[in-house]
Amino acid sequence: MTPVNGKSRRSQMFLQARRSDKNIFLDALNFFDGFQVWATMPADMVGFVREVGKPFFVDPMSYVFPLPTKQLLNEDETKLKPAVLKLAANYSDLVASTISNRSITSADLIEQLEVLDELVAKSLMYQRTKFDTPEPNLFNSHYDKYDRLAEGGVDVPHETTATTPFTLIPPYFHFHSTDDSWYTTTLRCARMARKFLRPGETSYPVLLMDKSCLKQPSLNRIIKDFGGSNADGFIIWINGLKEEDATPTDIAGLSALISGLSLNGRPVYKLYGGFLSVLLSDSGLDGFSTSVTSKTAYSVRSYGGYGKAAQPKFYIPRLHRNYPIEEAAHIMRAYPFLKCDCLVCQQAYAGNMDRFVSRMVISGCVENHFLNVRKAEMDEAASGSREMFTRIDDTLSRLSADVSDEIKHLRNWQSVFSTATPGMPLVHDIPKAAAAFRAM
Repeated sequence: MTPVNGKSRRSQMFLQARRSDKNIFLDALNFFDGFQVWATMPADMVGFVREVGKPFFVDPMSYVFPLPTKQLLNEDETKLKPAVLKLAANYSDLVASTISNRSITSADLIEQLEVLDELVAKSLMYQRTKFDTPEPNLFNSHYDKYDRLAEGGVDVPHETTATTPFTLIPPYFHFHSTDDSWYTTTLRCARMARKFLRPGETSYPVLLMDKSCLKQPSLNRIIKDFGGSNADGFIIWINGLKEEDATPTDIAGLSALISGLSLNGRPVYKLYGGFLSVLLSDSGLDGFSTSVTSKTAYSVRSYGGYGKAAQPKFYIPRLHRNYPIEEAAHIMRAYPFLKCDCLVCQQAYAGNMDRFVSRMVISGCVENHFLNVRKAEMDEAASGSREMFTRIDDTLSRLSADVSDEIKHLRNWQSVFSTATPGMPLVHDIPKAAAAFRAM
């Protein structure tokens, strides 16, 4: 794969800061670059992220206000979630008074300039001040972890106390097409954010869209409109699209969107990224966020759900996707070459599949395995993706036809990013291919 501007790129990975994963984060400080946090994050997690000292950005979560009221109710469905009400009150008087009765509409915002002004200004202020602290913690218990890493030859960039997001995010909303009024509202918020920035601050609008927007003519319009918004960078969220389910058309469109937005050197990030996001670094993607469960999708339609806690899953590196632990064991027994040899797996079961399930269900084991593997993938991609595609080609050749559904995503990635030749894939010039796709 030809690196952008002729240079190797290494993506950044931002982990979604969840309370249940705190110990995992502290044991893996050199395996990720920062945090994605939510505007509704409780105080204890704010303190945790602040003291870990890594870069972070705050999702303003403005997309929740137009959701159906039922999605915003608490678990017993008697009243609105307190966190949502508090967020609305911090952003806009009109939003706060409206959502108690009905969902916000785009007309509520774009037909009243002063309301949109207030929403943008206050949401940026909220992000700017959420992590404020009167004085730094001089006895931060995490400092010694960084010191030990440095003694071992691993220097992990961090601040004494992280109190300022590395960028601010204007309010944004889910749009289905470029004709959607929520598209117009999101674009206006992105443009208006400039007048509320302080010296040295940047703004990265979030483009929360359906995958149908990855086709022409929507693609060119998004690149033109947001590229001309004077934003300092961009964050992409394709609503509900699992990277493993992305079609070649989806992937080519996503690559073209990233390439187009990054043409002037502006950073582009993606929410809910997986291995496809690692590959997209050569299209201009600077980084992505993920959870330690390696989920590659989230839909706004899922907000507010109170289902059972997700069961831990095991990420099979050669298949670049995760599976329930028992299913992963079955797959690797059938195809032993798929076993993982990362440090966590070596220590946990050392290739002995009779021990695999009992060891991998131990709290934190599959998550630490995932972080080890993902870091190795990102390091390898930064040096060039040829070997990665050679391995994918080998995986495809060694799996039988009865698992075709399990490897469809690998074939899709190959079809977009490479042209198979005997023994070695030839990787396309992705920026050039993306430019051709935009011109269609």
